Amino acid sequence: MNNKNIKVHKINKKGKRVVVAMSGGVDSSVAALLLKKKGYDVIGIFLKLWQSPCDVDGKKRQNLCCDDKAMLVARQIADKLNIPFYVIKVDNLFKKEIVDNFISEYEKGLTPNPCVRCNRYIKFGYLWEKARELGADYLATGHYVRVAEIPNLNDEMPNKISNPKSQKKKNKISHYNLELDWSLGFGHWDFNLFRSKDIKKDQTYFLSTINPEVIPHLLFPLGDMEKSEVREIARKNGLPVYDKKDSAGICFIPDGDTDSFLSHHSKKKKKPGNIVDKYGNVLGKHKGLMGYTVGEKVGDDNVASSWNLVARKKNSKSQLPTTKYSKDIPRLYITKIDPKKNQLVVGENEDCFAKEMVVSDFNIINPDFFKYIDGKKTVLVQIRGGHSPEKATLFLENQKSKIKNQKLSVRLGRTIIDGSKKLKSYKLKASFLSPVRAITPGQTAAVYTLKGELLGGGVISS
Repeated sequence: MNNKNIKVHKINKKGKRVVVAMSGGVDSSVAALLLKKKGYDVIGIFLKLWQSPCDVDGKKRQNLCCDDKAMLVARQIADKLNIPFYVIKVDNLFKKEIVDNFISEYEKGLTPNPCVRCNRYIKFGYLWEKARELGADYLATGHYVRVAEIPNLNDEMPNKISNPKSQKKKNKISHYNLELDWSLGFGHWDFNLFRSKDIKKDQTYFLSTINPEVIPHLLFPLGDMEKSEVREIARKNGLPVYDKKDSAGICFIPDGDTDSFLSHHSKKKKKPGNIVDKYGNVLGKHKGLMGYTVGEKVGDDNVASSWNLVARKKNSKSQLPTTKYSKDIPRLYITKIDPKKNQLVVGENEDCFAKEMVVSDFNIINPDFFKYIDGKKTVLVQIRGGHSPEKATLFLENQKSKIKNQKLSVRLGRTIIDGSKKLKSYKLKASFLSPVRAITPGQTAAVYTLKGELLGGGVISS
């Protein structure tokens, strides 16, 4: 992936006001420091998010992103930099948009990504609104992301079309015989997001569903830096967080015990069901689907033993397992969660791989996305945080039977562009060049060009 020729959005708006989301960590602290040195009018804001009142043992547990210690550190950094500092409580909105959604998705047998949703609704949604109230021109964070300029398309596509039937041919995707309603115009998007210099720390995946209208107002001072450089800057400037460990995991589940969290907060009772192989042979019982994830190892040796017994039956469609956990017990993994049948489907590691997936509710960050849904051009698709993007091609699901001669509805940020009287959603299908392990419904799929330019992201549905 070659990022050398990217024209990065330069941080040189001296005197402009910028709100920096400060967490008390090294990244956001250095971001505030660099902007202050560049001459910005910097304001630090610490978001106080929702935290679970208690865990299953009745003990108080604080949100990792915004506990009292982190708030104190962030305030100390702001004092050292001599910048205004505010603490804003956003617990109710966070609970409604992030935590409740997290629980409801798991109740449906899905595996959501709350960090992606938080960036859309909280950090780059709610916080940007607050920044504007403070008269800010920009919002900055310590994310490892690059903002780069992209061509303005005002001259290529009209800003307003009152009658979709009057569109010119150049506004059609002839491969699908679709007409697109460009009534909002794409000329507003002069900037786009690219993967960071430090690929290991890149966080564009987590920004793949934010409102693209916000992008021109975003600053990411760390996008062209390695993590080691950031720590060294913090050390040289006397910031006490220079050696602070990176945060990991879900902030509102600090002990990492998702199953206990769901059991404590979900109003839906767990319903026991069958654990089966891909042919429907019953191997054991589960206590409830909530908390399971595709690709997760099955820790019940009784299930694995049943797998062997079923495989040895003469009339069984199952095959003898090839990968052994021990002499007689194979290592098994969850390959599918089936809420309709209340079943967990298990198999060996090789059964966890697939070459295709369907993505719904796709959020278009860059209008160039439309150039890549012909089933021919290669893109990069990332299916979870920490996962290396894989090469794939994109096309519309069932386009021959359902999409032909229909108008396409897509979501740009928070807005639906609809070329038909009745709103019609559509799904994307990604076909990977090589099999990919553990494609997990509910997780976010982010799509990039081969140069690392973010095209958008959506939710994996199958």
